[in-house]
Amino acid sequence: MKKLFLVLMCILALTGAAFAGDLLINGAVATGESWPVQFNANEIPDKHTISCYYTDANSSVSAVTIDVEGANDPYTTTNANAHWYQLASHEFTGPEITAMKAMFHVVDRPVSRVRINITVLTGEDGSTDKFYVLYNAGRK
Repeated sequence: MKKLFLVLMCILALTGAAFAGDLLINGAVATGESWPVQFNANEIPDKHTISCYYTDANSSVSAVTIDVEGANDPYTTTNANAHWYQLASHEFTGPEITAMKAMFHVVDRPVSRVRINITVLTGEDGSTDKFYVLYNAGRK
C-alpha cells in the first residue's frame, strides 16, 4: 500500500497536478522557521496545504500560530539576503488546540520558495511537546 501511494504521488508530481508532501517541521519544541522548499520555474505552485499536529504531554499548550512564508527573489534557499513575506497566518482555534491538529490552505499565492514558521507557541514544556508540520503544494 505504501508503494502504491508513493507511485501515485510521483505520477501527480510529474503531471504537474500536485507535489508530494514534505515534513518541514519534524519534532520542533520551540518557535522558528522550517527549512525552505524551492520549486523549479516550471513547477511554481499557487496552492499550498499545511497540516500541523503535535503531542501535548501535560495538556499545557494554549496557543499556536503557524505562518506560511514565501519568496520570489533570485536568492537561493540558504542565502541570508533572501526576502521572505507572510503569505498567510493561522492561529489555532480552541477546538484545534483540543484536537492537537489543524489543516489550512493558502491559494492564489505563486512563489518559488516556501517555508513554515511557528511564530507563537504558548504553554509548551520545551522537551516532550513536539510539533510537526506537513506541507503540500499544487497548481490549478
